[in-house]
Amino acid sequence: MSFILNFHALCLLGDSVCLSHVRIKCDAAWTRDLKASGGWFFQSSDGMLLHSGATSFWASSSFQAEAMALFLALQAALSFGYHHIDANSDCLQLVMQLGGVANIAQDIKALIGKIQRLLLYCHCFSISYCPRHLNRIAHSLAKSALA
Repeated sequence: MSFILNFHALCLLGDSVCLSHVRIKCDAAWTRDLKASGGWFFQSSDGMLLHSGATSFWASSSFQAEAMALFLALQAALSFGYHHIDANSDCLQLVMQLGGVANIAQDIKALIGKIQRLLLYCHCFSISYCPRHLNRIAHSLAKSALA
C-alpha cells in the first residue's frame, strides 16, 4: 500500500518548478525496556548520500520510536537547510496518521503535533511508506545507536 501526503503538488521557486528535493529515509529500533533509537539518511534526487545520523532516546512503544525517528530526521533536515523533503518510513501506521487517513493514536498525539509544526517550515513535504527491506540502511543506523 502506498500513501503520499503532499502539502504542495508543485513547489515553485520564482517561475520554475523546484526539482531539488532531498529524500529522507528513517527508521527506529525499540526494546521492551523502553530504550529506543532512530536512524536516518538523506539522499539527493540523483541518489547521492548527503547526510546520515542516529541517536538514542526513550520511547514507550515501537510506534512512538518510529514517530520520534521521523521527528529527529526532520529536525536535522531543516537544520541543514533542506525545505523540500520526501520522507520514507517503513511504519505504515505513521504514514497514514500523518496523512489523516487514520486517527492519531493517543500515545503519540503530542509527538505528531510536533512533527506537524516542523512541517510548517517545509516548502514541500511528502511522506510515503517503504517496506523494511528497502529501508535497511536507516534500520542499521538505528540499531547501531541502540547498542
